[in-house]
Amino acid sequence: MQISLAACVFGLLATLSAWSTADAAVLTYHARLSGAAMAPPVATRASGGATVAANPATKTISWRVDYMGLSSPAISADIRCVARVGVRAAGIAVQLGRPRHLRSPIIGAGKLTDAQFTALADGRCSVNLATTTHPAGEIGGRLER
Repeated sequence: MQISLAACVFGLLATLSAWSTADAAVLTYHARLSGAAMAPPVATRASGGATVAANPATKTISWRVDYMGLSSPAISADIRCVARVGVRAAGIAVQLGRPRHLRSPIIGAGKLTDAQFTALADGRCSVNLATTTHPAGEIGGRLER
């Protein structure tokens, strides 16, 4: 069976079209991390930033968190989502790394539930970075598009 040049070109164009459609669907969120963004605020010189790329079709996310100036070693990093803005986050949506793998930058990927993805899209998720000095969180920030 022979495959025509036209069929090959059509297949290639269809594949490229699907890739560009998938890339176009990815949503990017950013957070500026500071102690002032914590509840209650934390007095710290630490700062940082987070970028989360989210695919609505697959509910997958990838992240990069950069930070500097923490008062002590990082012991946890996570994304937390709330039922409504202004309410302290009760649960962890995604653990961003394990304690000995929390050096800056923290890079990884994961999957969200439908409810978590909706919370992210609605601006109800934040990044939290905890240290041995501040185990409830030293710096954090809300993820926004």
